[in-house]
Amino acid sequence: IMMMIMRTIQQPPPPQQQPYTLEQRLFHQLHISRIHNPSIKEFKEAFAFAKVVQSFFKHQHFDVVIDVAGGHGALAAILLMKLDTVQRAIVIDPADVGSVERAWKLFYEPKVLKFRHASLATGLPEALHECHGLRVLVVACHACQHLSQEILEIACRDFGVCGAAVLPCCQSDLVGNWKATCKNLKLPFATSMDLLLAGRVLGFSNFAYDVRIKMIPAIISPQNRIILCKQVNDNNNDDGTEKEKRNMAKEKLQRAYTKAHGEVRE
Repeated sequence: IMMMIMRTIQQPPPPQQQPYTLEQRLFHQLHISRIHNPSIKEFKEAFAFAKVVQSFFKHQHFDVVIDVAGGHGALAAILLMKLDTVQRAIVIDPADVGSVERAWKLFYEPKVLKFRHASLATGLPEALHECHGLRVLVVACHACQHLSQEILEIACRDFGVCGAAVLPCCQSDLVGNWKATCKNLKLPFATSMDLLLAGRVLGFSNFAYDVRIKMIPAIISPQNRIILCKQVNDNNNDDGTEKEKRNMAKEKLQRAYTKAHGEVRE
């Protein structure tokens, strides 16, 4: 008996079970609800996309998320959970492919997830008109080349939304001979098209944006570059920070010129 007591005392306590992460709980809820759309790959993409968006826009406050070609609504629902100030999400997709609402509703209530079965050309402008005066974030995960371009043109160029994030796929050369240029320069075609698309947003004249490219892990998807656009001012004028940066650059250039060539004579 003494030996049994000693063994019991010497045995280490069982390890405490770690609490499940939100990602694990959401995936488990899909499983027990027998929901197969999104697929495992789509679920991982949506969650990784939402993490990048949350990190990049961490100091921004949005009222509404519009998910274009969002299908089942997984990305929109996850953003409802992750972005504190967002109260409503709208999923725009012409097809009815089912919804995560039945499995995840308890995770984001009392926030609202709505579905609008419409095309990009009509659905996005209509939704943005309805959200006039609100702080809107437009997102799209795995949007093909022309779709990504149209989303950013409508959202950023035409409506000047507070933020946008698209993950392009199926990159194609819509306007020029960039495929041949990339081949001659030995540049990856898909990456180059994403950079060109980001540059288009920087060139929009109606609204100014801070544009970055972030990535989700390539193990989740080889198409893993997210173009993130954050509006930096509310009108056509540069804000003070941009003016200050440009003035500093001009002064630096003037000092370099003076050092090389001497003072400029009037």
